[in-house]
Amino acid sequence: MKVRFIRPTKFGATDTVSDEDEQFATWLVERGIAEYVKETHQDLGKIANGASPSEQKTAFEKLVELVGNHLIEIYSDTGNGKSRLVYHIAIEAQRSGKKVLYLDTENSLPVGYEKQLKNYELHTAKTALNLLTQLIARVRKARDEDFNLIIVDSIGLPVLAALPEMSMRERGDAFQLMASLRFQMMGFAFEHGLTIATNQPVSELAQIGIAGKEPKVAEGEPLPPFGGKSEFMAKLILRSEAVKKTPNQSVFKLLVYKAREHGQEYEFARFSIGKEGVSIEWKE
Repeated sequence: MKVRFIRPTKFGATDTVSDEDEQFATWLVERGIAEYVKETHQDLGKIANGASPSEQKTAFEKLVELVGNHLIEIYSDTGNGKSRLVYHIAIEAQRSGKKVLYLDTENSLPVGYEKQLKNYELHTAKTALNLLTQLIARVRKARDEDFNLIIVDSIGLPVLAALPEMSMRERGDAFQLMASLRFQMMGFAFEHGLTIATNQPVSELAQIGIAGKEPKVAEGEPLPPFGGKSEFMAKLILRSEAVKKTPNQSVFKLLVYKAREHGQEYEFARFSIGKEGVSIEWKE
């Protein structure tokens, strides 16, 4: 039997030690040299802070506690940590015993990360309309399966990328299909647990809407998520914004765009991405 263990360092953090046999690991634990932990960087951080992994709520559990069974949307420009954040949520949920379906339309995760997900699907199609239709069918099918969490990463980027080639009618069809996808995700959440979609903000290219009118955004306000008014199907919409980026760590804050309990730009949480993975600091 193999186990993983850690030992304290003089800096108060932890060093991972290679897998050893059960007898040697037990010897270390009994003498206070190491503690048994799950094989995740996040768990190592929890042990270093003096709490066992079993005492910590996963991000999935925290979000269900805060918003219930519903659809959550997280959006930002590219490079603001969305995919790594939702991947972290998925991995934590999976390791806590939840069944997770991860639908990827961007293929932006670091190489090999997808192999850690038991139910990972990369979805591609010749057109954005075909891709959205494919995603709608998959989420509809999942409503009859025993998943606890569905993540779609991303709902908006495939449409934004194809926008220059779309006719006005095709743009209208795309917005309707995005609304249908959100409706299916919301229905799944009501029945099973939680759904999370990542998205992008309305771009300059997409600011001319179906009727040829620019969206009304007051000066100083953030751009809304892409996809028309259907984004308001989500109970919680968060915008990711960089706080700092260094070679070793990037820190982002999740700001409310829409929530029933908080006003716009309320800081909902912060998360960091570094060599030890992703960590989240909830503000409530």
